[in-house]
Amino acid sequence: MVSAINENRTLNKKDNMKLQKEFTDYNLLFRFTHFVYKNRLYRGFDKISFLGLRIIAMILGKMNAVKVYRKLHRIWKFLYPTDFLKDVNTNKWADRFIAFNIEIFFIITFLLPAHTRKNINKFTKVHGFEHIVKALQKEKGVLIPSIHIGQPINPISFLLNQKIMINNKEQKIFMVMLSSPSKEFIFREIAKKWDNIDVVISSNFNHLQDTIRNHLKQNHVVVLMQDYYKESQMRVPFIYGSKKYDFLVPCPQMISSFYFNLGCPIIPMLSLSETDLSRSTTYFFKELNLEKQKESVKDVLLKKTLQDFSNGQLSKKEKFGILTLIINKLLNPYILKYPFYWEELFLFKKRTQFKIQYPEIKSYYEFFKITIESLKLLVENSYEPNRNDKNILLILAEIENEIQPLLLEEDDKFFLQKKYIELGRLNGHDAIEKAASIVLSYQNEFILKNHPKIDLLFKKLLDC
Repeated sequence: MVSAINENRTLNKKDNMKLQKEFTDYNLLFRFTHFVYKNRLYRGFDKISFLGLRIIAMILGKMNAVKVYRKLHRIWKFLYPTDFLKDVNTNKWADRFIAFNIEIFFIITFLLPAHTRKNINKFTKVHGFEHIVKALQKEKGVLIPSIHIGQPINPISFLLNQKIMINNKEQKIFMVMLSSPSKEFIFREIAKKWDNIDVVISSNFNHLQDTIRNHLKQNHVVVLMQDYYKESQMRVPFIYGSKKYDFLVPCPQMISSFYFNLGCPIIPMLSLSETDLSRSTTYFFKELNLEKQKESVKDVLLKKTLQDFSNGQLSKKEKFGILTLIINKLLNPYILKYPFYWEELFLFKKRTQFKIQYPEIKSYYEFFKITIESLKLLVENSYEPNRNDKNILLILAEIENEIQPLLLEEDDKFFLQKKYIELGRLNGHDAIEKAASIVLSYQNEFILKNHPKIDLLFKKLLDC
């Protein structure tokens, strides 16, 4: 097993790697870490207290957190009940969030390269490693879904430093990590320490799929982040069954693809720290098996959906959706439990948005057409067990037929510029209700008088 780190990839000095305008450019920081690795300036850091680096992180965090107080407060206001936040100083949460991200940078720079097989247990306590061993003994590769919560470094380092028995042979665990080109630049030097890791660039999806498929066929372990949101991904409930948290979020579907096509075992993972981030507790959960999942599910509708899966009655979208939903239901409650230890927090609203955009509308036909196409996209690219997609899409098709005559009517005059409807972070019912209600409010007498069925169909959509 040979590491596939590519020495030829470069990091452009002009690359802008700012998380957002409020944060510093990471380019210089990444180059600093690379320099530390190359010259082995990390030696000795594993033997001293992490407290000094924590203090530095707190000071730097305080200096930068003021810039993001308002934005973080808005996100927490969305995620937590008002009564709960009354007793919370979210400015202190923001201070801790920034300090946390700086501490992670220090851990990557000074502690990760010092991890060895002999000392790794000092940095992380591990529960459930036997689940990884059993999964690898099936020789189908292993998928590890996780989220950017707590301390993500220690569990990877732990697995890289283990050896297990497969077919009476002692073997290292080969790890596959996904990375942007800039972050790969950081790990290139340190990856030379191991011959059992591949850091795969995640930009080209088709190439990425082929590469990961080949790794899984070689019985390698692939870590995939469930909370790496992109607008184009399929949307499923953040936490299904919870009234406040049943809103839709986009989620990657590679885990579902490999699970259903290759039969790879899924072992969810979390790594949590209470105070000192250099130390953590790693949890490997039991193998996720949809066939057995219905035995432990109490929700009637979810149980029925899982039974339909067992009977082979679900479509591809429904199968992918139910697996993603189960993973979210397991992992996402920890995001709420550790509000300032979630790396993706700052970009949460940006990456989960779904906007119906109206750049420059000059007719009702355009207005209705864009709305219908956007709602169709939302329905076709999202999944909820309790939603009748067939009926919704039929009504949208009816509305689409009903608006066709507007193309030929001179009185079809309507102007809207640079407006949008935000449907992100809503469940399907609330998203459709919001869009339909706004559309109904914009209709004028011409539309209501000459095309009354449009109004009736949008109201019918609300009842769906």
